[in-house]
Amino acid sequence: MNNFDAVDLVLKFAPKDLTITQRLVLIQIAYHQPRAYQRVSTLAAELGIRQEETVRKAVRVLVERGLISVETRKGRTNVYKITVSKTPIVLQESYGETGGHPTRQTGGHPMEQTGVKQIKKQITLTNQDFEDFWSVYPRKEARKKAEQVFMLIPNVSIDTLLTATRAYRDAVYGRELKFVKLACNWLEQESWLDQIDSGDDWMSRAIND
Repeated sequence: MNNFDAVDLVLKFAPKDLTITQRLVLIQIAYHQPRAYQRVSTLAAELGIRQEETVRKAVRVLVERGLISVETRKGRTNVYKITVSKTPIVLQESYGETGGHPTRQTGGHPMEQTGVKQIKKQITLTNQDFEDFWSVYPRKEARKKAEQVFMLIPNVSIDTLLTATRAYRDAVYGRELKFVKLACNWLEQESWLDQIDSGDDWMSRAIND
């Protein structure tokens, strides 16, 4: 499998619930296929991630989820291989130890009786969503990288992002731009969660542009 096929496989079939960092690491490894001879420090440098431990944690998760394999070679660089499966992940609820309904241990769940499987709906951001985000974000630098990161955000609605972005814009109003995060960094660090966790009533204060 060449690097083009590997990247295509990752973009189409990698789980949508990966964090941005995990997805970036996975794509970077795919880019170096068929055999990625890389150190964690090299991966971190290529992705512009300062903390090597952040990349190391992402690699561990990817291995645990069966998305990559790592061949450890004593005294030499590790070899990473993409093992992403083309079989989509189907999310189903558990209905008791015997597979039946929680209140009826025989007969199975009604959805199972009809042969229909429950699949969790995923949120996919669009190019127009990015334009909307970019129009609000207060620092207009490194647009290309910001767009690349934005399109990899897993399962977050544009409404959530825009509301948090407006709150951040209002919070940094009047600051010198050098003290305002680049959009790519704000997105990579999932800073919209900081707005939610801050305890500030940002949802009600956010301005509708």
